This record gives sequence, C-alpha cells and structure tokens, in this order.
Amino acid sequence: MRRGIALLCAAAALGAAALLERGTRACRPAMQSGMERQRGDSLPPAVQLASTLLGSFRALLVDYLWIHAETLQNEGRFFAAAEAARWITMLQSRVEGSWSFQAWNLGVNVPSSLPPEERWPYVRAAVELLWRDGLAANPRSLGLHWEIAWFWAYKIGGEIDAAGPRYRAEVESAGREILGAEPWDPAAFAAAEALLPALRRDPAVARFAETLAALGVGDVEGGWTALWAAPEAVLGDAADALAAALREDPLLEAYDRGLRARAWRRTFGVGMDVVAKAHGRFGDVGLLRPESFVLFWARHGLEQLAPDAVRLDAIALWRMELRALTRLFQSGEIALLAAIDREYAEAAARAAGDSYHRKQEASFLEDRIQFLKGAIPLAYISGTRRGRELAEEHFAKLAELDPAGTPRVACEDYVYDWIYRKVNVERATRDELLAVIRAFLREALRAAARGEDDGARTYLDFARGLYGEAAAVFTGPEFPSFDRVAAQARRELAPARGGRAKGRAG
Repeated sequence: MRRGIALLCAAAALGAAALLERGTRACRPAMQSGMERQRGDSLPPAVQLASTLLGSFRALLVDYLWIHAETLQNEGRFFAAAEAARWITMLQSRVEGSWSFQAWNLGVNVPSSLPPEERWPYVRAAVELLWRDGLAANPRSLGLHWEIAWFWAYKIGGEIDAAGPRYRAEVESAGREILGAEPWDPAAFAAAEALLPALRRDPAVARFAETLAALGVGDVEGGWTALWAAPEAVLGDAADALAAALREDPLLEAYDRGLRARAWRRTFGVGMDVVAKAHGRFGDVGLLRPESFVLFWARHGLEQLAPDAVRLDAIALWRMELRALTRLFQSGEIALLAAIDREYAEAAARAAGDSYHRKQEASFLEDRIQFLKGAIPLAYISGTRRGRELAEEHFAKLAELDPAGTPRVACEDYVYDWIYRKVNVERATRDELLAVIRAFLREALRAAARGEDDGARTYLDFARGLYGEAAAVFTGPEFPSFDRVAAQARRELAPARGGRAKGRAG
C-alpha cells in the first residue's frame, strides 16, 4: 500500500514537472509583459490536477517544485526557474519566501542573461509581482515591503547592474508622463484622487468626457495620461482649447489631477497619500528618484507595524529608509540633515524601549554619530546659510552624543580639519574635490573680508594644495583651471553677502 501511494505521488509530481517544462517556453511572453496573472484567476489545470491527485500530499508537490526551481536556478536556466517559482506562489501564496524567490529570478537572474537594452521589462515585472500579487496575498508583510525597497535601492538606484541608468530613465519618463507639468504637489494629487467619484458626477466633468469621446478617445480615463502627453495627435485642432479648460476650470483641474494620481498608483503601486505622508515627515524627498520610492515603500511598510512595536523586519526597513535619506542628503539635499538625525534618534529610542531588541540602540547611536561626523562638513560647505546653520546646530549635538570623540573646537575649525584629513584624492570624484576646493576659497575670501590675513592665507594654501593633488589625478583639458574655480567660488559667495543663499540646496 505504501509503495502504491509513493508511486502515485511520484507520477503526479513527474507529470507536473513535464507540464512545467513544456509551459516554460509558452509562458515566456507572459513573463515579458510582467507575468500579469490576475489575483482572481484560478490555478492552471495542471496544478489543479496535481493538487487533486495528491490531496493531503499537496505539500510533496510544493517540495518538489522548490527543489526543481533551485536546481534550475543553479544550472542557470533562469526562465524555467522563474516559471517554477510562479507555480510555487500559486500553491503557497501566503509564504513570503516564494514571492522573494520568484522576484529574484525574474528581476535579477533573468536580466543578467540579457543585453542591457532588454532588461527593464523583467526588472519592472519583478517589482510589480511583489506589490501587485505578493502584497495582495500578504498585505501586512514588512519583509515584502523590504524586498520592493531593495529593488528600488540597489537594482534600479544602485550600481550593481550596468543597465541602472536605463532603468532610472524609464522611471523618469513614465513618471513625468503621469504627473504632467510641474510643480507636483503630492497632497493635492492625493486629495483629488479621493474626490474622483464625486467629480465624475459633476455635469461639467461629464460634458468634458463626452467631448473627448466624440473626438475619438476610446477609453477616456484609462488612457488619460498618454492622451495629454501628445493631445494634438488625437484631438487635433481642439487640443489647445481643451488643455486650457483643464488648466482654468478648478473642477476639471481636480479631475485631471485625480486621474493622474490613480495612474501613478496603478503604475508604481504606492498611492499619492503615502507619498504625501513621506514628504510631510521628511521634507521634499522628490517623486521620481529611486531613493524616493525606497522611502515611500518603507513608510508604507512601517505603517503596518503596531504602535511602539519593534521587530527585526521593521529594523531592516528603518535602515533601508535611513540609507535612502542619506543618499539624498549626499546628493545635495542638505535640508534633510535634521530629518535624518531625528530618524536615528527615534529608531534608537524605539529599540531602547524594547527588551528583546535593546542591543540595537547602541548600533543606531553609533550610526547616528558616524552620520553626523560626515554630514556636518557637507552641510557647512554647501554654500548656503541654512547649511551652515544646520552644521553648527548639529555639531553641538554631536559634542553631546560623543564628547570623547568630538574635538573641543569651533564648528568651522572642525569642518576644515575634517576635510583636510578625510578627503582622499584617489577615491573622491572630480565634482566632490572641486566643491571642497571652492569651499576653502570661499572661507579665504570671508577671512580676508574680516581682515584676518593669516586665516585667509591658510585657507588659500589648503585650496591650492588640494587643487594640485586633484589636477594630478584628473588630468586633461576638461579639468578647470585654478582661476576658473576661484571665480566660481567668488560668484557663489557674492549672493550670500546680500542675504540670499545659493548653492546645492538653494
């Protein structure tokens, strides 16, 4: 009897494997379009048959599929492994690891086997798989939120894939078509999306939609953003007048904004309400940068966490969030310094209040100190008055957090000593070095204006010394002369004397 059951299980598993192998090639077009199986679809007939035959031994089929998928992955047969993983998620939709495995195959392994120009559809499909299907089955999963944030942080926004710039260009293009003309106000988008049902019932909005339909627009709302990206192609001579009506009529403007917010949600998976909350918490973190999406998804995930709860998956999301904020700060968003410091403090406090994760408090505190040590100089040399204020304010805070490791000097002296010791010409980029050289030159000009000749000479010597090292590394006619760098430093300093800040964060 036992032998008969074993043979039955083996036969069902082998039959499923054969169907799986045959289905791999047939399913490739579906994978290329995002593997968009609707959540309400039933299981494939082969899976239903295998499940029915196995009954309570269904777990054996899942085990076989896992082994088969991992074998295919190890053999480099990534398309087949991704298809096997798709079957696993159908049978184990509540198991987060199955979604992660499938997304990794689809978004990392498969693209690695393709030319850079063919990779984006698979990366996009992997991210969509996680939020459209994975989160639909596991809406409170912080782990799946982390997986989505990882794709945005490292696969799309990082340097691990040579096609990264292509991915970011695709996101920028799609996002700009959806959002329309700047400026973009996330709170206004979110409010308009909530009003869409009422707006559709307004006579003016209904007449506008009827006019578009009469001009040949088949799906007015479904194709809204594509229509207004190039309205003349469909609307002809009426395009200008209709576009003007959208801008001038408050109800039509709200309708337009609401449909754009809905298109944003359907394209990127996260609503404008979440985007608005992130902007309210951190400040302007942008909308279309990979780091922006990391923050949106991290915030969305952390909203699923019970108040005052601390879990390892929440800690992982906090760290992902802090990394994204730090990258935005380092790219010139100096105003984020205060928000980042606050987030570190809050994460440490949450960890301190939880007996099981209390050790994380020291880790967050050490990371906070290290962040401030590097952020204070960057804020100070940003060329803005607000940057200097933030640097001085947080230098005092750094001295409180790390009295033994913070020199008892003025913020200005700390900044230039840090720059002189830490800037590594071999590793820094051309633009980073030029920014530091201009900062030294601005301080030389300030010192000279105060009549501090010795200080001015010191800063000038620092600038000349660093320029000489940089020029030796970045040779060529494109590297600016010292006189050109000095002239730019004078231009950057001139507005500040009139009270108007200028610079990367200005």
